[in-house]
Order: sequence, then C-alpha cells, then structure tokens
Amino acid sequence: MKVKKAFLLLLFLGPIILNHLVAFVDGYAEESQPASMAFYYEVLQPENQRNDVGYFDLLMKPNQKQTVKINLVNTGEESIAIDVRLNGAKSSSNGVIDYGPNELPKDESVDIDFTDIVKSVDTIEVPAKSSKELSINIDMPEQSFDGVIAGGIQLQAREDDTTVTQGAIRNRFAYIIGMLLTETDKKIEPNIVFRNVYAGQSNFRNTIFVTLSNVEKMFLEDVSINVQIRQKGKKDVLFSEEKEKMRMAPNSLLQFPVSMTGERMVAGEYTADISVSQHQKQWSWSEDFVISKTEADTFNGEDVDLQEQNIFDWKFMLIIFLLIVISMLMLLILFRMWRNKKSKKARRRPKKKTKK
Repeated sequence: MKVKKAFLLLLFLGPIILNHLVAFVDGYAEESQPASMAFYYEVLQPENQRNDVGYFDLLMKPNQKQTVKINLVNTGEESIAIDVRLNGAKSSSNGVIDYGPNELPKDESVDIDFTDIVKSVDTIEVPAKSSKELSINIDMPEQSFDGVIAGGIQLQAREDDTTVTQGAIRNRFAYIIGMLLTETDKKIEPNIVFRNVYAGQSNFRNTIFVTLSNVEKMFLEDVSINVQIRQKGKKDVLFSEEKEKMRMAPNSLLQFPVSMTGERMVAGEYTADISVSQHQKQWSWSEDFVISKTEADTFNGEDVDLQEQNIFDWKFMLIIFLLIVISMLMLLILFRMWRNKKSKKARRRPKKKTKK
C-alpha cells in the first residue's frame, strides 16, 4: 500500500518538478548568453576591392599606405569591448587554412609577415545600441612582389569574468574576416619543399610528423599527400597515411600526421616515403630519420591508448590470477572432500576376524 501511494505521489509531482527544472535551465542559459552574440560587423569595401565578397581582397601598390574600415554594430543594451587580433594565414595539419590565432609555426619562407604590414588597435569600445568603425592600417613594403599575402582579422567581445559562476559552461564566439593583399596578376608556379620528419604526438597518441612547406605566395588547392613509414633498409610498411583535397596557405608549413594506430613507439632508424601531388604537379622524397630510446620511452608513457591498454592488461592478468587461485582452492576442497570420504569408507569397512 505504501509503495502504491509513493508511486501516485511521484506521478503527481514529477511533471511539476520537471517543469521547474526546465524553466531553471532555460533561465540559466539566457543569463549566460555571451556578449559576442550582441554585435555584428560590416566590411566597408574600398575602391581597390577586387571582388564583391565578405572579406578584404585588395589590389595594392609597393609602399602604399591605406586604412580600411569595418563597421561594428552593437545591438545589445550595454556597451561592448571588442578585442581585435591580427593573424597571418597558416595551414593546419588536416589541410585547412587557419586565419585565426593559433600555435602553428611560421614557415621560414615568409619574407613579408602579414602582422608586420597590417596594424590595428587591440580593443575597441562600441556603445550600446550603436555602431563604430574599426580602422585597419596597411603599410605595404617598398619592394614589389608577385602572388598574395593572406591573413585574418579576429573580432571577439570581451567577457566579464566576474559573471562566470563555478561550473557554468560559457562559449565564446568570434568573427574572423579574411584579408588578401596582391600587387600583380602574374601567374606563379607551385612549389612544395620537404622540411623534416620526426616522432611526436597528436592528441596524446604516438604519431610520425612529416613537415612540408608551400614556399610560394599562392594558395594551393586539392593537395594530396601519401606517406609510408618503414624500417630503414626494409620494404615492409609499418604505418601509412593518405589524404586528399587539402589546402595550403601562401608561405606556410603543414605538419602532416601519420598515426601509429595505437602501437608502441620503438627506437631505431626509419625511412619515410613521401608522395605529394597538386593538380598536374608531383613531388616525392625518401627521407631517413631516427627515433631515440628517450623519445620512444617518453611518448609511450604519454600515449593514452597505451595507458588504457596497460590498464586492461593489468586487469586481465588480475582476473586470470584470481581464476587460477579459485580453481586451485576448488581443487583443494574437492581433494579434501574425496580424501575424507575415502577415510570414512575405510573406517566403516568391517575388520576380518583372525582364526585362532
């Protein structure tokens, strides 16, 4: 009877509790809405804009100085401080061009850095229900160049850290506006250069990296890369990776990862057979490299797949050990039972009388 009453009470109160819980979650999400959702931007295209696109595509001249504008519109009820970051375009390991802030290394072929010739303020304040123009200053080098210099302008509203409560998940949004600077329409031939091959980790998993560079001031589309790793002097392929339709930014480095698929890294001498194609162009290299014992031990100790495997092996061995112990105990018990039974039978057996 008590169980029935409890069930009826839960049936009655359940929808009420759920309704208040949903209302609380909705209200909490509304309170945590980031300020960056309350503004948007408009690219104000100058006369030397080459194409009608949503970013800057400018035809420049040597030693030219120009200021371009981005109109920032604040639709919120409070003023917003917007952080501005300028970044040169780079190539990510999965073949995507990154115009935002990142830790990707700069290639040694960069002779004109985007951030050296494009400048802006670090922060701009936009009043509530108002708009304000952001100035981007361009100072072209004296020496002319063929090709394109590419970069990005990141706009991100500054959040008030004091409003973040413990345990809250706060997503920060940012706009990234591309900027392309060209001086001539001269056609450039693509050129990819091998830089290095080395052992490392990607997402805490053992990986071999092959680094390649696009050393020209041009975007590379539809790049295909195939890498095979083998022991030096042997033909058997240990690890391989192939990817198509990759992109590379002008004068950028691409760190192509070859996964070791959860295998332990073993010290020794290896060879990387590398094949790259881009439309009708092809490049190939066969490069030797060494994995030291220190590197192998370090990366094996940090590989999450190997750690999980070690935990699994430890648990498996423990289970086997326990099964063996249990089996031995059962055999010992059965043996003692058999021996006791045999002893009882022997005691019950009548003794033969001896004749006098």
